[in-house]
Amino acid sequence: MRIIFFLLLFSGWASFGVSQEIRGLYVNKTEQLIGSPDKIDSLCHYIYAGRFNHLLFYSLYRIDFDDTLQVNQLRSLIRRLRTECGIRYIGAVQESYEHFEHIIHPYNMDPQTDSLERFNVYNMEFEFWSSSMTSGYYCDKYLRPVGFPCNEEGAFRYVEKSLKAMQTFKKDLPELTTEIYIGWVDPQYTEQLSGLADRVLTATYRSAGVNEIPEVYHFSGQRERLADLARGGDVTILPIFNGALGTPDDNLYYWLESGHTLCEPWKLYLEDFLAEPDTLITNHVTLGGYVWFKYFSLPDIPVILPDPGRIEGEQYPTVGDKNSYRIQSVAGADRYLWKRISSDQIVEYHDVDTTLTLQFTEPGKVTLVVQAFGCACESPADSLRIQVKDIGTHVDAWEINLPTTGSAAVWQTDDWQVITPPGTSGWIINFKRPVPLNTRILIISTTGEILFQHALPDGQTGRWLCHPGEVNQGIYLVLIRTPRWQTVKKIFILKK
Repeated sequence: MRIIFFLLLFSGWASFGVSQEIRGLYVNKTEQLIGSPDKIDSLCHYIYAGRFNHLLFYSLYRIDFDDTLQVNQLRSLIRRLRTECGIRYIGAVQESYEHFEHIIHPYNMDPQTDSLERFNVYNMEFEFWSSSMTSGYYCDKYLRPVGFPCNEEGAFRYVEKSLKAMQTFKKDLPELTTEIYIGWVDPQYTEQLSGLADRVLTATYRSAGVNEIPEVYHFSGQRERLADLARGGDVTILPIFNGALGTPDDNLYYWLESGHTLCEPWKLYLEDFLAEPDTLITNHVTLGGYVWFKYFSLPDIPVILPDPGRIEGEQYPTVGDKNSYRIQSVAGADRYLWKRISSDQIVEYHDVDTTLTLQFTEPGKVTLVVQAFGCACESPADSLRIQVKDIGTHVDAWEINLPTTGSAAVWQTDDWQVITPPGTSGWIINFKRPVPLNTRILIISTTGEILFQHALPDGQTGRWLCHPGEVNQGIYLVLIRTPRWQTVKKIFILKK
C-alpha cells in the first residue's frame, strides 16, 4: 500500500507542469568563438556563473562548413563546452529545414564528428507571424520558391512542414531535441504548434527599472498564449528573457547591471506558473526551464559577495545631521548597495565606496543594510545570490530545521541561516499547526532546479522531506503552496 501511495503522489506532481529545468543561453557571434581560446574561456566562465546547461548558437552561416580548419575548430569548441564547461544541450539555430538538412545534420553525421562534438538540439527560428518578414526576406528566399503564399498563413504552413520533416533526423540521432521560437502569434496558429516540436520557446520580453520587480507572467497576452498552446495538446515551453542592450525589444539589461541576477525572472515566472488557476494551462503546459537572449549583449553576471560586516556610524541622527557610515571592504567587490529602511520604506543607494554619507531631515533610528557586489567569481558555488520577496501570509505557520547533531537554525529577519556539517542528507519542515489540505512543497535552487517536490494531502503538522545526497553550500528557496495562500523563503546553507 505504501508503494502505491508514493506512486500516486509522484504522478500527481509530474502532471503539475514542471520538468527538469533547462537553463539556456543564446550565443551570438559564434564565428568569433571558434579558434579563440580566450573567448571560449570567457564564455565558460559565464556559463559557470550563470549555471547554464543549454546553449543555442546563432550565426552558424558565418562558418564555412567546407573548410576543414573551421569545422575542426567548431568541433573543438563543442567538445570543450561539454567536457570542461558542464553544458548538456548544444543547439544550432537555423531559419529553415534545408539548413539543417544540408549543413547541420551532415556535420553531425560526419564520421569525423565525435558524439561529444554534435549538436543535440535543432532550433528553428522563422518569424512566420511577422508581416514585414513574410512579405519581404522570407518571401523571396523561402516561401515563393516552394509555392507558399507570402503571408502569415503561407509562412506557418512552411514552418509546419519543416518541423514535421525535422522529426526524421531522429532516426539518425535518437537523442535529438527540436525547438521553435515564437513571439506573439495568432491563436489559430499557436494551437497547431503543440506536437510539432519538443519544446516551444516563448519570447517573454520585459523591461524594469533598477528597483522594480519585472512582471514576467501576468502581462499582455502571455497567459492567453499559454492557453492557446494548451488547446493544441501537451506542450513544453521555455520562456525567453531578454537582457540584450541595443535591441528594439523590451530588455532587462540595466536591471541586471544594477545588481540583479539571471535567475530572478525565472523564480518570479515559476512562482506565478505554480499558482496558475487555469486548469487548461496546468493540465497541458509543462514549464521546462528558461533561456536568456543573448550572450555578447548581456551585462556581466553580478555576484553578491559575503556580508561586509557591521556598519559603523551614529545610529540615532537628529534633524540636520550629516552622518557618515562605514563598512569593511570586501575582496572582489566593485560596488556596494546600501539600503536604508525607515517608515516601512526602503531607499537604495548605489556606491563604489565603503562609506556612505546621509543628510537627515527627521530624527529617529536609522537602519542600514549593505550588500557587496562583484562581477567575477571563483566557483559555481559562489556565483549567484538572489533576493526573494514574500508573496503570501501565514509565514509564522512553519519553520525549517536540519536533522543533524550540531546543526543550528537561526532566525534572522525574513530568512533562515543554517550552519550544518557536511554529509547532511535531508531537511525537516515543521508546521506549527495543521496545514490546509492539498499543500504542496518545493525546494528550489537559485538556478531554478527543483531539488524536491512533495504533496501533503491531509493537513499534517510535520513532515520529513528527504533530499538525496549532500546538501551543498549555497542558497535555496522553499515554496509552500496551499489552495488559499503561498509563501517563499530562502535558506542560506553554510558549511562549518
